[in-house]
Amino acid sequence: MRELEIIQHKKVKGLSVFFDSVEYRTPHFHPEWELLWILDGALSVTCEQKEFLAGEGELLLFSPNQPHEFHRADGSGLFLCLQISQELLNLDRSIAAESVYPAGSLADISGIKQKMLGILRAYLEKEPLYETLCTGQACLLMHEILAAVPFHVMTGEERMRLDKRNARLSDLITFVDENYMHKIRLSAFAQEQGCSLSYLSHFVKEAMNQSFQEYVNSVRVNCACK
Repeated sequence: MRELEIIQHKKVKGLSVFFDSVEYRTPHFHPEWELLWILDGALSVTCEQKEFLAGEGELLLFSPNQPHEFHRADGSGLFLCLQISQELLNLDRSIAAESVYPAGSLADISGIKQKMLGILRAYLEKEPLYETLCTGQACLLMHEILAAVPFHVMTGEERMRLDKRNARLSDLITFVDENYMHKIRLSAFAQEQGCSLSYLSHFVKEAMNQSFQEYVNSVRVNCACK
């Protein structure tokens, strides 16, 4: 199993554009909106306790701080990715898409792939004022997407719950990354967090759609293969 970023370019402030090819990516989340275009093969995606297959040519959208996991299902699993910050879009942090959108929902938006390629070309060629072109086109693209797919504005209470969940999930990922080479138990993390074992067991299953031990095993296998 491997994760390979084909080529790195200097990141435009608030925008990152790259190709990636993965066999497996453990559950993760990040503060940017993420738009994926599957270029070759297929990816099995787990997100919000749902699993689905994204095939070649399909598009995926992930909201900021939405945990997700990838398995290569067929072919190279190559995709083009745009990560766009909330600050660049000048969006309220409480705005979130209702779910992940494979296939039709995004494909119905006219010219979305051509717009992604236009951003990619400007990002790579770096002509004068390319940063302005890239960020402007990314904002227009996300405006089209968010105008076409269902989204909601979280209440203050929802926002606080999400921030608390993500902080705990980030701590859990760090805990496993730092200890997977040794004997590791969820009870140790529960003690560190001041939570009951049953609560954290339920938390891991809900956030990652797998048990704690299944997650630890996946990290070990992934790191061994690397």
